[in-house]
Amino acid sequence: MKVRSEELKNFLKTQSSNLFLVYGSEILLVNESIEHIKSFSKKLGFNELVRFDINASFDWNTVFNELSETSLFSSHKLIMLNLGNAKIGVKGSNAIDEITQSIPDNIHIIITAEKLERTQLNSKWFKSVDKNGVVIAHYSVEISQLLNWTIQKLNSLGIQNNQKIAELIAVNTEGNLLATDQEIKKIALAYPSGEIDLDEYKKYITEQSKYSIFNLIDSSFLGKSSQVIKIFKTLSDDSSFPVILSSSLYRELNNLINMSIDMRMGKSLEEVYQSHGVWSYKKNIIKTALLKHSFQHLQKFLMRLSRVDRAIKGRDNTPVLEELESILLGLSGVKNVS
Repeated sequence: MKVRSEELKNFLKTQSSNLFLVYGSEILLVNESIEHIKSFSKKLGFNELVRFDINASFDWNTVFNELSETSLFSSHKLIMLNLGNAKIGVKGSNAIDEITQSIPDNIHIIITAEKLERTQLNSKWFKSVDKNGVVIAHYSVEISQLLNWTIQKLNSLGIQNNQKIAELIAVNTEGNLLATDQEIKKIALAYPSGEIDLDEYKKYITEQSKYSIFNLIDSSFLGKSSQVIKIFKTLSDDSSFPVILSSSLYRELNNLINMSIDMRMGKSLEEVYQSHGVWSYKKNIIKTALLKHSFQHLQKFLMRLSRVDRAIKGRDNTPVLEELESILLGLSGVKNVS
């Protein structure tokens, strides 16, 4: 059964399930839904958490053993199966199908995954979860949706005059939800009374934008390698920096690749800008990057960034900060780093 993400909290108040699938490209929203479900399970006495990170060579017997042992000793457990990119093969698909059809009463299961492709949505394991449990999808948030989401977050923190503040945050974070959430948390700390001087905040935003992740990426696309090094050094001490940068850069690179494909198919730059909703101030940045890098070159950078993402999640030993800086410098045109 599919449940809209914004309806999950109310659903959990009135209905029950022992099986959930939460997936999507918006990490922050996926994590929020997971926390709601974990809280729901904890209230019902499922206090012990067991987590499995799944890959193509995963031994599914470890999960089946956990299920049998739990059943034997009557311990209430919450089992999390992290599928990552969900390329689990026939063996994994069959295992999930079997697991989801006979979950013991003393077990709750949360399955998590990244963005699912059409083939995965039509797979045996997905259909089994949809039939026997609850499916919550989190898609990319559009700017109009981001404004509403930001306003609601600001309201919950008692921030006044928040329509204009939300608009400024949306522009400054360019639709990146992780960065938006971080900015809202900064505001809550900086203005505990909830009263914000709009002109003062505009000045703050202007100063911050000089050393933001988005200015860092733009500098990279424009070939300003010295600026890349300067901004990277300024921001890299923040513990959330690698996650937000990786997520933002992945989105920008993926968009560039799709635009590059359109150009290879004969579309003009203006047609590309229009079909991809490129903001006016970004047009020259996008043009510079597209003229500098071929489709194949951009794909290589995206593959390297995928390794960074796996390293952030503890599934690869790539040095995260060094590789991120190397990718940015490579995109800016510095040789021997791409």
